[in-house]
Parts: sequence; structure tokens; C-alpha cells
Amino acid sequence: MKYLQKSKKEKTFPLLGIVGLSHLGIVWSAAFAIKGFHIVGFDIDSETVDNLNKGIVTIPEPGIQEIFDRHRDQLFFSTDPNCIKDCSIVIFAKDMPYNEAGVIDEKIINNLLKKIFPTLSNDTEFIFMCQVPVGFTRKIFHKINKYHFNRNISLTYCLQTLTIGTTMEWFNNPDRIVFGLANIQRKPSKRLINTYKHFNCPLEFVSYESAELTKAAISLSLACSVTFINTISDICEKLGADINDIVKVMKLDKRFSPLGYWRPGLGFAGGHLERDLNTLKELSKKNDLEPELIKTIIDNSKNRYNWLVDIIENNILNKNAKPRICIWGLAYKKGTDSLHNAHCLRVIRDFSARAELTAFDPWAVLPNNYKKVKQFQNKIEALRNADCVIILTEWEEFSINQPNTFDVMRKKIIIDCVNIIGPKIRTYQDINYFGMGIPHHSISTNRK
Repeated sequence: MKYLQKSKKEKTFPLLGIVGLSHLGIVWSAAFAIKGFHIVGFDIDSETVDNLNKGIVTIPEPGIQEIFDRHRDQLFFSTDPNCIKDCSIVIFAKDMPYNEAGVIDEKIINNLLKKIFPTLSNDTEFIFMCQVPVGFTRKIFHKINKYHFNRNISLTYCLQTLTIGTTMEWFNNPDRIVFGLANIQRKPSKRLINTYKHFNCPLEFVSYESAELTKAAISLSLACSVTFINTISDICEKLGADINDIVKVMKLDKRFSPLGYWRPGLGFAGGHLERDLNTLKELSKKNDLEPELIKTIIDNSKNRYNWLVDIIENNILNKNAKPRICIWGLAYKKGTDSLHNAHCLRVIRDFSARAELTAFDPWAVLPNNYKKVKQFQNKIEALRNADCVIILTEWEEFSINQPNTFDVMRKKIIIDCVNIIGPKIRTYQDINYFGMGIPHHSISTNRK
């Protein structure tokens, strides 16, 4: 096969198999290609495989297309599971699907595992890299041992904490890489260590269960941080304090990381934190535990949306029969075009019948069933003649330092749900600015 012939010419580069070519598998293919590995990727999705073999990257991760362009001769993708049979290292990196309730759906992962089990060779280093419930990797371990009885196949779990939109940055400077082992008393294989030593960061080894629960613990800790800053933000607005002042001071305290979640928002979007919290909640219930903290966090996140609703109702809809509302930012976060669980979908659902909606996002595109919203390719055109602009995504181009940008609006009402502009904008041109954690009553009408 062509890709195997290529790898034999370059014996200094090991042949590495990647199973699952969704976001996780694609970014790890790029990461290992940078380190010098030859990559053989497998997935049953023929369209994704065809695109990748043509050098077309199907995820909007900054910098990844350039990496694929530079390392085309190290990357090969196939829908045939036998493509990985000669790989001594196989990484399973399919993103874990989950349902509308945020609970992980194991069916797709199990079906993909069944396809590759027969292709695993003796002495294969099999690395499982999905975000799974506690106990899932141990089940796979028993399945592999049952299928490949008396064969030396090592299964290692690799904890994933990558953030969409910044994964390539992470690979350049990772904090650590965590592995879960079947038996923590046994030393990890040299092949495993040699595979990951190229990332130049600490390698931590724990049990399967500890590694899996660490991922859930990280998500819970981040969710607590989000809930904390949102709670303080609400109190700020009531008491006349400014959340930006409080955050600035707290970041100087050595007990708090300046890199933590310090920006209030409308609650969880994208679904990843919700998925992990719901999975942890269900796991707690099955083990006769009452996850009160988790339930409180989930409820707090759902209620955050009311902040936006109240402002729209009291300052726009109550004063205009059919206002024109502009939405800046459709993607659930910057650095992606994903609309999964994005706040814009809820805004459109709730207000499209009572207002004329326009929208702009540098990457994301609304699906065809959102025809009531007119999407523009220019943020100023989307803003023209609007009675209000709602900023939902923290794209840098929304950080406006020229207040006359808003001169094209009919009424200059800014609802900044990501605090990317800041209250200083109020001192210009009769702008009515609403930011989270910032008192709303001190609105200037002075012109400069």
C-alpha cells in the first residue's frame, strides 16, 4: 500500500494509527505529524476521509490547515479498518457523541471499536483518548483481553482537556499529559513514553478510573468557576460595583489563577461542560450519592439566560412594536463555527416572531431552517438601522474602540453578553450599554 511504502523509506518516523476522524482525531493527526510521525487515519465517514486525503481539513481549528499542507506526505486516511493493522501504535480518538440531555451515547464508539478489534496486532500499543464515563476504559480492557486472548495488547487511557479553537497552541506548550493504566503498579511501556516524550511536558500515570474521573473533576471545577463569577456579577449590578474591578484585584491574589474563568456569561454553551456534568450527576445517582452541587450549577447556568431576556423585554420590546435586533456572534465560542447549543439559537427561537433579526459571525453560518434571520457577511451592514445589537461571541473584531461604528444604528443600545467592549463606551454618542456585572443605571448622554 502506498502509505506503507512511504513509511518504509523514512524508518526514523514510526507509523501511527488514528481511529476516529472527528475533531479530536484530526487535531491529534496534525500534532503527531508535526512531531515526525507518519499517520494512518481510519473512519467510516467516507466524505471526511476523502476530504482529508485531498488535503481539505473539515474542522475550523486555527492553524491546522497550514499544518496539513506542510505534512501532506505523512498523512493518509481510509475507510478500511485494515489500514491500521501494521501500526504498532493505535490511538482511538473519536469524539464522544451525546444526546440532547447532555448524556454520553456509547453506541457509535462501541460500533467503531468492534470494527478495529480484529485489526489490532500482537504487541499493539492501543491508546484510548475519548472523554468517557468512569469505568468505560476498564470495560474496553476486558473486551480486548477476551477478543485477543493470550496476545500482548496494551490499553492505555489518555486524558483529554483540549479546548476547541486553541488546540494547536496547546500542543506547542502542554501543561501535562495524563495516562490511565490498567495496573498502576506496572511501569508504562517504553513505546508509550517514546511516543509522547516529543511533547516536552510532564507525563502523569494513574489508574483508568482516576484518569477518567480527573476529566470530570476538571469540568466540575471549571463549572464552579463559571457559577461563581456569574453570581458575583449579579451582585455587582445590584450594588453598583463593577465586575472588572473585582476580577482585576482577585487575579493579583496568588491563590487564584489569572488564567481561570473570570468573565461572566449567559451560561454553558457548546454542550461539553453540560455533558460532563450530566454524566457525573448520573454516575453519582447510580452510586447512591446526592449531587446537590452539580444540580445547583446546572440550574444556575440555565437561569443565566434570563439576564438577557429581561434587558430585551424592558428596554427594546416594550418600547418598539417591531424592533430590528442585530446579533453579533453566532458560534458558541470564538475559534469555531459550531452552533451546537449556541446562545444565538435560543435568542432566535424566542424573539424572531417579535423582532426583525439580523446577524453576523466571521465563521458560523445559520442553517437553512433559520430563514427568518438575515445573515450578513459584514458586521456593519448587519448593524445598519438596528435598534439594538446583542454580542454573543467574544470574537476580537467585536472589541470596538471607535464608537462611531454604532452611528449606523437607529437606536444605540448595546447588550454585551461577553463584556468585550466595556462600559467606557457609554461616554460617547448617547450609547446605552449593558454589560454583565456592570451597573446599568449610570448611562451617560454626553457627546464627545
